[in-house]
Amino acid sequence: DRLHPNRANTVQATFDSKCISCHSASSPVGGLRLEMLATDLVLQGENDNGETSVYELLTDGNGYTTAENNNIDYVTQNGARRSPLIWVMFGRQLNDEGNSDYRPLSYDHTQLWQKDQYSQVDPFLPSNSQLLKMIEWIDAGIQYSNTVND
Repeated sequence: DRLHPNRANTVQATFDSKCISCHSASSPVGGLRLEMLATDLVLQGENDNGETSVYELLTDGNGYTTAENNNIDYVTQNGARRSPLIWVMFGRQLNDEGNSDYRPLSYDHTQLWQKDQYSQVDPFLPSNSQLLKMIEWIDAGIQYSNTVND
C-alpha cells in the first residue's frame, strides 16, 4: 500500500522480511525483484492506478518460466493452488499432480517455512503466518489495496 508502506500485515512486508535478501532491486535472483523501488512510493498523477512495480511483476509480468519453457504470471486470480509463487514456496505444484508447469529451482524455498511432523510445509503453523497471508491474498483475488478510491 503506497499510502502506508511500513505496515507489517501486508504481503510486501512478507517479501521484505523473507525474500529480498535474494530478490532485491540491485540483484534479483532468477530475475524476480520483490523489493519496492523508491518510485513505487510516489503517486504519478491522476492516471496512476496505485499499483507498485512488485505487484505488476507478479500479476502481469509473465515472469515464471514453466518446465516446458512457457511464461505465465506468478500470481493470478485463479487461487493459490494455481499460483507459481505458492508452488515455489511449497516446492511442488499444488493444483494438479499431472500438470508439469512447476519446475524445481536451484534454491529450496521450503527452507523459509517451518514444517510439520511429516516434513511438509504447513501454512497454519503460527510461525508460518506470513505464508498463510500470501495464500489468503491470492485466494481473495490478489486485491491490490484495502482502500477504494471514490
